[in-house]
Amino acid sequence: MNSWQRITIVVVVLAVSAAGAVRHANAQADASELLAQCEVLERGARVEGELLSLPRDPGAHVCYGFISAIQDLSALTDSVDGPTLTGACLPPEGRLLQLVRVFTNYARTNPAELNQKAGLVVIKAFWRAFPCAG
Repeated sequence: MNSWQRITIVVVVLAVSAAGAVRHANAQADASELLAQCEVLERGARVEGELLSLPRDPGAHVCYGFISAIQDLSALTDSVDGPTLTGACLPPEGRLLQLVRVFTNYARTNPAELNQKAGLVVIKAFWRAFPCAG
């Protein structure tokens, strides 16, 4: 199985998981919807030491799960020393709330991309903020 087939399988699994996590089958149709959900998370999240408390709004939980899934996907490589599957090299000490802010900042400064698929825009934001060396 080549790397593009693996990426496709991972993206499909993530999409099905995200769709099952929310009541709306179209929850992540485009980046504008994810941006709205992540803005709820940004406004309502509370950090106390190592603990992140999310607001009760379901949209905040969708954002958290979606960004977390892309974070996990970004750690995968095709080989031991190969590039990450997303092409972004996230810092190992990175916090999820930091990644949410990377996405929301990118989305706000690139409004023409808000009609694109949410996953694509999140990955673009990560590419820009965390380029791989070399």
